[in-house]
Amino acid sequence: MWPSGENAAEVQELAPDNALQAIVQWRERNPGAVVVVKGDRDAPFGAMSDLMDTLAKSKTLRFNLMTDLRKGDDVPG
Repeated sequence: MWPSGENAAEVQELAPDNALQAIVQWRERNPGAVVVVKGDRDAPFGAMSDLMDTLAKSKTLRFNLMTDLRKGDDVPG
């Protein structure tokens, strides 16, 4: 997980066990900020499920999911 400040260059990685506290603190400083989660097709579903649970515990009930665009020769599945 990677919260950022006002500047996209201020991104930092979070360990899953520190995510809840970090999200709560970040949202207190930036209450109107939009939360964006970058999806990874190779990540296990459990990791995304855990992240969504953490977002819910931090009362972050709305977020955007960002993914990579598929290339023209990419076949889903």
